[in-house]
Amino acid sequence: MKKLFYFFFLVFLLGTLSANNALATNTYSYPNPISHNTITGFVQGLLTSVYGIVGWLAVIFILVGGVLYLTAGGKDSQLTLAKNTITTSLIGLALAFGGPSLLREIKDIIGNGSTFDIDNANSFQQILTNMLDFFLTTVIILALIALIYSGYNYLGAGGDRTKIDKAKKIFIYAIIALLVSGSSIIIIRTILNFLDI
Repeated sequence: MKKLFYFFFLVFLLGTLSANNALATNTYSYPNPISHNTITGFVQGLLTSVYGIVGWLAVIFILVGGVLYLTAGGKDSQLTLAKNTITTSLIGLALAFGGPSLLREIKDIIGNGSTFDIDNANSFQQILTNMLDFFLTTVIILALIALIYSGYNYLGAGGDRTKIDKAKKIFIYAIIALLVSGSSIIIIRTILNFLDI
């Protein structure tokens, strides 16, 4: 038993010495497994991956909601589940993809650049104009979402008169919001161009 132990110990020792000898003569380098050299690059890559995952998950859940809706067979609980699945996946998709744009717009409203230099800061009129543009653009986006929602409700009404009337009201209010906000943008731009602001 001792001879076997000494034999394996000798083999281990010789293997270790030859491995150390090989390491001393050859240099090894390892590639960067995350392919980013900075934390900012890593976070940007991570966010890009998360956007892709969120996009695919939203599409999958929209399809699941569609299958639930098609296979409901008139069951109110399954219809409600299908509508909630589609609605929440669309809201999640909008939040995930709209979040960076919202932050970028807020940064543009406050001022350009990453530092708050007084000489490069936006004037009060420019901040007000940026805020109005942002507000009116948000209203237009919400009106378009309301148009899609009203169409969705209209298609899912199933002949129910109250649901059809509700969908028509949402549609009319969304069209009014689009007209008012669109004309507001035109009027504000015209006034600002007239005053050379």
